[in-house]
Amino acid sequence: MKRRQLIAFLFVLMMLFSIAGCNAISPYDKLAKSSPKNIKCDTTTLDSVDLLAENVLIVSDDSITHGVASFRINDSIYMLGHKTPESVGSFVVKADKSNKIETSNLIGEVVSNGEDGVIAKQLRAIREYSSIPIAKTVQLGDAFIIGRDEEGSICRYAICIDAFKENQNIFLYSSSEIEFINGTSGSPIVQNGELIGIHYASTDDGKIGVGKIIWNLDIVHP
Repeated sequence: MKRRQLIAFLFVLMMLFSIAGCNAISPYDKLAKSSPKNIKCDTTTLDSVDLLAENVLIVSDDSITHGVASFRINDSIYMLGHKTPESVGSFVVKADKSNKIETSNLIGEVVSNGEDGVIAKQLRAIREYSSIPIAKTVQLGDAFIIGRDEEGSICRYAICIDAFKENQNIFLYSSSEIEFINGTSGSPIVQNGELIGIHYASTDDGKIGVGKIIWNLDIVHP
């Protein structure tokens, strides 16, 4: 009898552990639950930028980096959101589906390469762009990320901003429409018609994107 009771007890215990495992909250979920609902900025006086979302190649003598030119302020082009192997003086060219490096596609020259991203001086005209306000508030919930397809046409993909972290300098987001892959760093992120930041990293499986908030980037500081 005792043996049967022990077996029954162990069975119940295993079931409880199984249920607990199914309902376990991931670290991502915990972060989302503890995150503030929105954050506000009063540290920049810049009202708007020229939205580009242009696929580019940054070319030096010994390396090539794929990424996105996010936006322009006057003749300065902001790209990628992170440092690249290329140095100051590297050239920026528009990337087409063949990724050929042609002089006719040259649009800029790198003048700054820091942790917040790459800045280039515009040398030639860039195709269509539009002015977009800089957000003063970013909130959890719906937004979209902007990119271009192989033909160069603008594409918008719905995302959900799930959490803020690291002193509210970055935010995490997910999407059922797109995976975040290498080469998309710098893709602009828009919420309520305003630019809130740029994509600069993702988890290894491409499921979770990491964005830098627009007003924390060096280029937009007053």
